Amino acid sequence: MKKTVLLVDRDEDSRVVYQTMLGHAGYHVVVAIDGDEGVALARSQTPDVVVTELALTKRSGLDLIRLLRKEASLGRTRIVVLTASGTDADQAEAVRLGCSLFLSKPVEPKTLLDMIDHLTASAQPAQ
Repeated sequence: MKKTVLLVDRDEDSRVVYQTMLGHAGYHVVVAIDGDEGVALARSQTPDVVVTELALTKRSGLDLIRLLRKEASLGRTRIVVLTASGTDADQAEAVRLGCSLFLSKPVEPKTLLDMIDHLTASAQPAQ
């Protein structure tokens, strides 16, 4: 069964690059362009991994993490922050909220793929 990755990013170029790469690697990729859509898709799709930018419209990436961690069905979902605008304080807050990995753009697509492969391989099955 294909693992599902939810990609939340307002930047179209980033979405296209990472969606294409993850799709070619065998992941089912669901895409959201803002924080509200990201929350809705996470609830409906229950992805294995969420990759989110911090600078989103309608709801920030930190708010997205905060809301997802309150959802019982998403408690074990791995969350990767992939951002061009993150500060040390943002990173500390994302980790405190339950982010699995914090990466600063630009990130080589292969590096992101390797990280997602690692996270999905080491994920605990839902109980």
